[in-house]
Amino acid sequence: MNSLSDMFTFKFGTTLLYSIPSMMLYLMTFIMVKKFAKDFSSTFLKVYMLFFVFVSYKIVTIVDIRNFQNNITFFNSFITVRIPQNTCKDCIMSFLFKGHTAQNPSWFPLNFFYFIHFSMAYVQFFMIFLTSMNRFTMIFWSSTYEKVIRRALTLLLFHLNQTHSFLNSYNIQAWNRVFKYIVVFVIILPIPFTWTILVSSTYYIHTESLDCYTVSTSVNREFLYNQLLPYFAIVTITTAILNIASFYRLSCMTYKISVAERNLLFVSGSLFLVQLVADVNTTINRLVVNDNNKNSLWSQIAVTLLPYVSDGLTLIHPWLFLAFSTKARRCFMLMYFPKHAKIGNATTNNSTHFVSITRRSQAQFNTSKL
Repeated sequence: MNSLSDMFTFKFGTTLLYSIPSMMLYLMTFIMVKKFAKDFSSTFLKVYMLFFVFVSYKIVTIVDIRNFQNNITFFNSFITVRIPQNTCKDCIMSFLFKGHTAQNPSWFPLNFFYFIHFSMAYVQFFMIFLTSMNRFTMIFWSSTYEKVIRRALTLLLFHLNQTHSFLNSYNIQAWNRVFKYIVVFVIILPIPFTWTILVSSTYYIHTESLDCYTVSTSVNREFLYNQLLPYFAIVTITTAILNIASFYRLSCMTYKISVAERNLLFVSGSLFLVQLVADVNTTINRLVVNDNNKNSLWSQIAVTLLPYVSDGLTLIHPWLFLAFSTKARRCFMLMYFPKHAKIGNATTNNSTHFVSITRRSQAQFNTSKL
């Protein structure tokens, strides 16, 4: 029987169960960081915000690209993955896909959506690499600051706090200077690998074994994946090296660093683990699953996990942000649950606007409500 309920399979229902709250949380944290912009000034948080919004083809701020990328990936996935993979051959939504078959392929806009689908894979992996690179450079370059600049300041000022902050280093300025070039690079990075999709015909095919629809293109898919998988492997291995080196350097440090900045490294490490799972699952789907074994248990597991792994790359950021940042949690509570927010003085003197919320932020928020 054709009904709307046919479309809401268990897999589709579970993805909506966590994806809608995650996107709401993404929006709430985005507004929060915009509201308390002065309290979230580190480059790492710019990289975080590099994943929410483009407005009228204009970059609002550099910190918006990453959130923009995740939002585009999420909503685009409904067209390329979520709805097609949860629609059976004769379900109520099947008419959307029966009109775009290999015999009657589409050009625009389906080819554009599929182009975005592949492009965001390149961008997501690069952005996770970028967060790890940011932590790596801040930790390793800080040794120059510690040995030269910090000692000179100590001689001049006779006193410095004992808690070390990577963001006190002058190299933070280098990251700020190159950010606009990073934004441009993120935009053009996927184009050499995915432009052929834009000029090709795109269509839906029905997969009998899974009784669902998938997007395909007249471009050789083997050619597309032969470029994507090596890119995934190289970026994942490089990200692993950066994280391992950063954690090792952190364990060897004799001076104390702020808890907030140590947690930022844990965030980049957590993102890498999600990236690793996505890389392994994509590789298995491409190299192991074929027509001969597509009905096997392991093949079904790999195919079933694909949308969940993709969601992990897209939706995990606001949860990690709140989980690892005391500052973010306090700002979040102050903005959305002010009656339950705990306000106190900064717990450290050199937390670079990250460790705890200040009374200035509370006053700023209360004033805006008047």
